[in-house]
Amino acid sequence: VAGEWAYAVAPMVWNRAEEAARAYNLRTHVRMRADIVAEVAGLDPERVRLWTFVRLVANAVEAAAHGDGADPFRARMIALAKAFAS
Repeated sequence: VAGEWAYAVAPMVWNRAEEAARAYNLRTHVRMRADIVAEVAGLDPERVRLWTFVRLVANAVEAAAHGDGADPFRARMIALAKAFAS
């Protein structure tokens, strides 16, 4: 497999979205999760955050193209993406 490892962290955020939604502070929770993965894997935390943001936005756009207006998956991706926006 070729590519940037930071790209691979995003599923560790969106696959735990329900847990993150119950956190006291969504932004802090998901950023901390990404930062921990970056640290353990020896990745640049800023690149991890940026790739995660890009992938969350891409998921939201894809869901909007194929879902209805009240799609909970899309809403979850948007909330998570906002948490990674600077």
